[in-house]
Amino acid sequence: MSGLEAASVRDVLRAPWVPVLAAIAAVALFVSAGNWQGRRMAEKERLRTQLDAAARVAPVPLPSLATAAKLAQALEVTLTELISQCERPTSMPVKARRF
Repeated sequence: MSGLEAASVRDVLRAPWVPVLAAIAAVALFVSAGNWQGRRMAEKERLRTQLDAAARVAPVPLPSLATAAKLAQALEVTLTELISQCERPTSMPVKARRF
């Protein structure tokens, strides 16, 4: 960068409108962040209301063992098949990478 170009850059940065534009951009950013925080607070209040309502509802009892067995039969799934699927080791091929 030559001396003339450096001088023109300094002149632009010293122009009175540069700080004004920076201040306007900062104010816009801060107002936007404040609005986001307000929306997020309202969203969290809605979620808290839903959680509180769900906590007041009576718990749903689990089905009896006989009902669960009938359901398993209807799905043609035995308990041993479910257990074997859960205990089956799974592997994922990993490619060697050089960093």
